[in-house]
Amino acid sequence: MDAALSGRWDEAVSILAGRTQAYHSQCNQLYVPRLPALAFYDDALFPWMHELESRTDAIKAELQEIIASRGEEFVPCIQYRPGDPVNQRDKLNHSRN
Repeated sequence: MDAALSGRWDEAVSILAGRTQAYHSQCNQLYVPRLPALAFYDDALFPWMHELESRTDAIKAELQEIIASRGEEFVPCIQYRPGDPVNQRDKLNHSRN
């Protein structure tokens, strides 16, 4: 049995046993039929990821520098109006964190 199929059965058993929950894609704008509901994509699909991750400390330091010098210029990217449904973005709505 190939690894992908084996992993699916392991996940099914884990869900049945109550150790994990099933991942269900929640569309809030455009529903695209037949896209797989994958919680995590295979790292092999992103060959550039290791290079990016290796620079995490430098990226974090640069961001902290910018926030320290110009943090007041940052505004929340998610700003729903009162009464708008925010769904999974409720903790991000108007948040400066």
